[in-house]
Amino acid sequence: SESPLGSASRANSKPGRASRFSVRFGHRDRCSRHPLGRGRKPFADVRSRGGRPGAAGGFRVEDEEVRIVFNPKGGRRPGGMGRGPDQAPWRRGHAPRGASRPSGSEAGLREGGGQRAARRVVVTGLGVLTPIGLGKEAFARGLRTGTSGIRRISAFDPSDYRCQIGGQLPGFDPRDRFGPEDRRHLDRASMMALAAAQEAWEDARLATGAVEADRCGAVLGTTLGGMVSGEWFLRRLLLEGKRRPARLRDFPLHAPTDRLCSTFGIQGPSFTVSSACASGAQAIGCAYALIRTGEIDVAIAGGVDTFAQLTQSGFDSLRLLVSEPEAIRPFYRRRAGFALGEAAGVLVLEARERALARGVHAYAEVRGFGTSNDAYHMAVPRPDGSAAARAIGQA
Repeated sequence: SESPLGSASRANSKPGRASRFSVRFGHRDRCSRHPLGRGRKPFADVRSRGGRPGAAGGFRVEDEEVRIVFNPKGGRRPGGMGRGPDQAPWRRGHAPRGASRPSGSEAGLREGGGQRAARRVVVTGLGVLTPIGLGKEAFARGLRTGTSGIRRISAFDPSDYRCQIGGQLPGFDPRDRFGPEDRRHLDRASMMALAAAQEAWEDARLATGAVEADRCGAVLGTTLGGMVSGEWFLRRLLLEGKRRPARLRDFPLHAPTDRLCSTFGIQGPSFTVSSACASGAQAIGCAYALIRTGEIDVAIAGGVDTFAQLTQSGFDSLRLLVSEPEAIRPFYRRRAGFALGEAAGVLVLEARERALARGVHAYAEVRGFGTSNDAYHMAVPRPDGSAAARAIGQA
């Protein structure tokens, strides 16, 4: 009864057997207390079958239904989700005899299939800040003309590093976009994400209030979050003994995503993805899935990272960075290394039927998404490429 999942009926409990709970969530009801169902309100009925609650074995989320497998101490471990007549997870339309089925959010499911019909997802807005151009037009010109954004680092003194070059945003002055109060509290990553998102939002022709707040989501990928603010705070503390905790407001990884939500009034699902170089792509994949399954209609998705001394120090100590721009040759057999940079890229994803109804231009359609993990090395992928092939195959 103390669990946010609610109390569970222990009818027909038998010691030594695995318990399975099925929790169904309302589609658009709000409940911020539930850690797995943020933005959802659990239905009152939470049932168990075939055992007593024990040590949690794991959970999975599938189309608004959370399945939790409990493995009591000393009991036999389930052979896997959906294996065996008394181990099969509950599915819509296949609840145990006598169990009531939730209503309300069940409407709109396909007949017989038990799943919501998948929707098509399109890209209706683009926003980008990169070392080769600020804005989508400048970025496109930089790509076509072969512009290099690699130059000597100016964010900090690079004299003590082997590599003294990197990719920084040219001419990005927060004073041109943000007021004094915002500049005091916003980290550079948040300002970059907001600038790119504003361009994408306007490009998608989304006016204020054009989207229901709870039907819009935000998913942003980042590896550093507000690291620039964190470094500033630590530097002042170590060198001057001054504590400026206000500068840490935007330090957490989720800060840029939170700023997007507060600025654009987004009250739907919001996530921050931090999975190294795959963060931005996975953020887009998460947003795509939310729209495809009907959870939301519109999403801001993308990635942002700043040029921080922490990452420069780490990669420079690993001797992975090059000292000459000409040595950076991705996919070249005799490539020598790479250089770090900063950028922000944001897309507006939208349900295709909604975009058609608005009469807006769609740049592309997201047709699939796949993700995997090498589970091999901190920085080196599996030599056989099996994990990458699996992600490509899923997409």
